[in-house]
Amino acid sequence: MNQLRDKWNQWNDCLNGGDVNSIANQLARMTWDITAFRVLVEAHQSASEGDATTRRFNGFPFHLLHKCFSESLLFSFRRLMDGYGLDGKQGVYSLRSLLDDLISYSHLLTREAVVRVTSEALEPASGQQDDDFVRDAETSRNITIDQVIGVEENSRSHRDRIPKKIFKDKRDKLVKYFKSVEILVNKLIAHAATPTSRENADSQPPCFEELYKFHEELCKTAHFIQGLITNEMDLSFLPTISPGREEYEELARPLISDADIPRLEQRWQEFADQYKSWSG
Repeated sequence: MNQLRDKWNQWNDCLNGGDVNSIANQLARMTWDITAFRVLVEAHQSASEGDATTRRFNGFPFHLLHKCFSESLLFSFRRLMDGYGLDGKQGVYSLRSLLDDLISYSHLLTREAVVRVTSEALEPASGQQDDDFVRDAETSRNITIDQVIGVEENSRSHRDRIPKKIFKDKRDKLVKYFKSVEILVNKLIAHAATPTSRENADSQPPCFEELYKFHEELCKTAHFIQGLITNEMDLSFLPTISPGREEYEELARPLISDADIPRLEQRWQEFADQYKSWSG
């Protein structure tokens, strides 16, 4: 039981802890970036379809945003699929490593042990009696286990076990999704691979819809694990936008005026001259 308690704490820290690299924090940042980018795409789509005298598609900053967002998203996928494991000097907080660890220690996940350890880790709400709280927590956890392993309430046994196949299937599904971008991110983004080295990486990259689908699967898998480790099932991984409409209203304001253009042209030329001087 003590071994499971130690692993349970480690899994909680990895999934939903306060560390900047916890899976929940990684997914929150990723989800914010994806949502903001898709809203901006919608804004540019509106501009391209609107009155050209009042709104126009601004390709200069958007193409830069597109490139940086794409590479950042692919790197984020790679981090969440790192398989270095949770322990040691090269330990990482990743969904792949968490699933691998759950597979390795699945023999500890009996109904009796899971219900006891998770109930111990929870704290009653203000004004709630400890006995009532423990009973409610155990009932909730038993229902979750019933759903996961496909057992009816009247067929429960304290020896019921969460099978490793459940975690293995989740991991294998994510690995399959990641295969479509793994070569691309490793050969063209993370490393400047030679033509010979990147022989299979020059094919058509996945479209954004495929990347969004992978993001969906990552979030669903994290939610599933969270349902086993904690009683929190409603985390959306999307930070709440600030009150009001300031973020959207900013998009309606011009970035520069016509009077600023000469200054920007001058700055561009200054940079170009500086780069030219580097050649000696």
